[in-house]
Amino acid sequence: MKPKQTRVKKTPAQVAEPPSWRSCLPYAFIATLYLLLALPLRFARGGGPDWDSFMAATDLILQGKWLQLYENHQSFFSFSFPPLPFFLMAPFRFLAQALGLPPGAGDALTGLPMLAGDFLSAWMLVKLVRRFREVSKGEGLFLFAFYLAAWIVFFDSAYHSHFDSILLFFLFTAVERLQAGKAAVAGIFLGLALLTKQTALMVLIPLAFVLMGKGRKEPGKMLIPAAAITLVGMAPFLAADFSQVKSVLLDAPNQRPIGYQTIWWIFAGNEGAMAWLNGAEPCLNVLILLLVTGYCAFMVGRRGVGLREPRLLGLCAACAVIMVFLEGWGSLHYFLLPFGFLLAWEAATGGWPWVSVVFTAVLSDQFILKYSSETHYGFNPWTAWEMILLFTGTLVVLTRQLNRGRESSL
Repeated sequence: MKPKQTRVKKTPAQVAEPPSWRSCLPYAFIATLYLLLALPLRFARGGGPDWDSFMAATDLILQGKWLQLYENHQSFFSFSFPPLPFFLMAPFRFLAQALGLPPGAGDALTGLPMLAGDFLSAWMLVKLVRRFREVSKGEGLFLFAFYLAAWIVFFDSAYHSHFDSILLFFLFTAVERLQAGKAAVAGIFLGLALLTKQTALMVLIPLAFVLMGKGRKEPGKMLIPAAAITLVGMAPFLAADFSQVKSVLLDAPNQRPIGYQTIWWIFAGNEGAMAWLNGAEPCLNVLILLLVTGYCAFMVGRRGVGLREPRLLGLCAACAVIMVFLEGWGSLHYFLLPFGFLLAWEAATGGWPWVSVVFTAVLSDQFILKYSSETHYGFNPWTAWEMILLFTGTLVVLTRQLNRGRESSL
């Protein structure tokens, strides 16, 4: 007689159910509604310092002068980004010019990659959460719609026209591929994220630490492809003018004065304190990297945060929170990264996303509802204190949850 075979139940991380076209229809409907709301806003928004610099970079690519992307950029406020987003925008910019669209319609068409990044990251968010637990169809649709309905998401792409949603899509995909056991593929998406924005480091660092906990050789399976993709993407620009690329991507972010959209604005009006902070600005990014590295080392080494548990998403969220609140220059689109991972963490634990709701509500109040050209988004020492409370409260909640015992192990 043949021995009786026991059926092994697969964990959510091992299950990969291909979606049917019928199951995708509700998501497509919600994404279409989102586009119908977002495109008119992008049309009416017009240009701005950031958007105008993005258009100038995209036009250089279309003119065949893409190697000059980092030349003669005196304003580090408007352009201090890796090149990938502008190559994604170039085909849409070309189409807008070929159709002879007026500026508003042309801007809306050129900004489609940002809007696509919104619902692609929402879709990947649902797929990522399914790696940690079973998610019903209703839950998946709610999570997809809730993410897109958050004003921080809508404002970032449709109005502010930044590409943090593209960054978030690459990072969500990287973490999801890690859950599927595809470390090399995860590294490729991490490389694409690094070619989109430097802030991808805030997710790469915790992922590397978690993999290090599985073995010394494990991080290399992800980091080597990530480094290779990044180097291949940047190699032509580095070869053309290394000093200029270094100046724009590395030096410029360290030279910005303390911005009014940060917690450091509590010192507004104190010329001595602001002068000292501006002098110490180059050290802020180093401090952030040290804090994030130390936080990850403690949480992985002493609290056992592992790859197959929702606490991994919480660790990524905590690192992003530390970065966006402590850096010297802030804007609403910076906060999309921590919001995305906060929502992913809460959804993966199966709880109601109340931390994410408070997070986006306070930020919406700070950056949108109190907007004034005279007061600079309503920022003053009092509203800066509100941001400090949001920073400390969010980090305390995350740290308490991460301090709990390991929920699952491999």
